[in-house]
Amino acid sequence: MARFAWNLGADEDLSDLYDCDRFPPNGQNDTRWCDRVTTAALQRAEQSIDFKSRQKDIDVAQRAIYDQVPTIVLYARRGLTAYSSDIKNWPQSSVPFDSIMDVDI
Repeated sequence: MARFAWNLGADEDLSDLYDCDRFPPNGQNDTRWCDRVTTAALQRAEQSIDFKSRQKDIDVAQRAIYDQVPTIVLYARRGLTAYSSDIKNWPQSSVPFDSIMDVDI
C-alpha cells in the first residue's frame, strides 16, 4: 500500500499516471499498471486538439481504470483559494492564473 498526492491540471490528462511508457524515471506511473489499450487512448488524447475525439479516448482510459482498479482513491482534497473582496474578476477555476490579466483591484 502506498499513499500519493496526485494533482491533475486543467486538462484531464492521465498519461503521466497510467501510461505504460511512463514508469519512473520517465513519468509517475508508480503503480506500474500497464494496459496497452489505455496507453494508446491516452497517447491519442494527448496529441489531439479535437475535443470530441479527445473525450472518446479519455472515456476509454477512464473505463479501463475503473474496471481494472489499478488505484483506489480514498479521498480528494479540494483546492481552496482565498482572496480579498477588493479584487475583481478573480477566476473561479482550478488553475486561477489562466486569466490573471483580467484581475483588477
